[in-house]
Amino acid sequence: APITTNGSDTITFIASQNVNISDVTNAGKDINVTSTNANVITGKLTTTSTSAASGNVTITASKGSVSVNSIVTQSPNNKAGDITIQALNNIQTTGSTNINGVEYAIAAFTNIGNGGNISLTSNTGGINVSSGRVSTTTSNGTSGSVNFKAAGDIITGTGTTPNPAVATFINTGGIGTPNSITFTSDSGAINT
Repeated sequence: APITTNGSDTITFIASQNVNISDVTNAGKDINVTSTNANVITGKLTTTSTSAASGNVTITASKGSVSVNSIVTQSPNNKAGDITIQALNNIQTTGSTNINGVEYAIAAFTNIGNGGNISLTSNTGGINVSSGRVSTTTSNGTSGSVNFKAAGDIITGTGTTPNPAVATFINTGGIGTPNSITFTSDSGAINT
């Protein structure tokens, strides 16, 4: 069943075997999901705040794979949280979250403050985020960086300006500094 909190503290899921959870919403606080010996499967993970910084989302499957519907960290007036996924095997998004009519697999948004950093690392597998766009933005500050590193293929979704498949940018009319996008595949292809 979905889990929704008022954001009073961090939510942590940890198991030695598979972690399989539905949608989780933690208002403005961190969401941590870890499997030490198997796979992580989740629904939508969301941490938003109306005034303070949003929380970070961290997913770790050090001996398995990660399959997540979508992830959003968002704060209109403060820093957007960082999104970090680390897996031994494949990392995949399976769905998206609609924000202002656009579908996002991973989003770290703010208006005032820095956008969240997005980092996905697969040690032996690939990364597939083709279920939606990946974006970190701000209107006044520095947008976050996007860093994908995989042994195998890296596959992104589709999109065009002003909503490309992968983006780190300053919103139209805003002031600030965009950040870097880095894709590294040790032995696979990059399809974007």
